[in-house]
Formats: sequence, structure tokens, C-alpha cells
Amino acid sequence: MYLIGVLALLVLAIVVSIVSGVPFVALLDPQSLAVILIITIPVMLISGYGRDFVNAFRLTGGKSEADDLSKLKRASEAVALTMKTVLYSGIFGSLLGCIVLLKRMDDPATIGPHIMVAFVTLLYAIIINIMLLPVKAKLNGMIIDYLHE
Repeated sequence: MYLIGVLALLVLAIVVSIVSGVPFVALLDPQSLAVILIITIPVMLISGYGRDFVNAFRLTGGKSEADDLSKLKRASEAVALTMKTVLYSGIFGSLLGCIVLLKRMDDPATIGPHIMVAFVTLLYAIIINIMLLPVKAKLNGMIIDYLHE
């Protein structure tokens, strides 16, 4: 079901790009995604929640059994930390893009691409957060179910 939601989000992005006249490939920016990942991955590893983040997908996907409450809570905390870190790194990337834009204001040809990088970084952060919301909600539901057993 989660994959269907991700595919629906992708189809929605393609439809919006077609309707708005902006080619979908214009929204693909590896630098923006790299900024988010370069900040998020070390934070997850340093915090010790890297394995718990992976475990969150195992638990919500049914590939692993929730045998204790601490495993569920750690997975939920890992997803929450990832969501916060991704959002903050998106804001950081946007601010960085704006700073570069202000530094290169003398060349009008580069203003558009720099604004795009600034906004696409934030867009990626929001999309990743939207994709993690169902995982977080399902983990919270599993915690509630575990407590009521």
C-alpha cells in the first residue's frame, strides 16, 4: 500500500508539471538531493538511530514482528528524527542557494537556476517528509495497539 502512495505522489508530480508547462526533468536536481542526504545520513548515524530507521520500514511493511515496545518506540523516534533532519537540511539547502544567488546577482542568466535549486531543495525535503508521514503514523498505531494488548 505504501508503494501505491509513493507512485500516486510521483504521478501527481508529473501531472502538475505537465499542466504547468514545466518539464518534469526540470524538477530533478541531484545537488539538492545531495544536500539533504549529506546532512541527514550522518545525523542518523551519529544519533545511533540508523538501524532503527531501517527497522521502521521492516516493522511497517510486515517483514519484522514488533516483539517489544522499545523496538517500536525507537523506530518511531528514528522516523521522527529523520523527518526533522530532512526538513532542516532542506531549509539549510534553500538558504545556501539563496546566498549563492545573492552573491551572483551580477549575472542575470544565473538567477533563475539558482532560485530553482533553492526551491527544489525545500520541495525535496517536503516530499520526503510527506512520504515518511504514513510510516510514522503506522508506527504510532502499532505502539497504541501494543499498549492495549
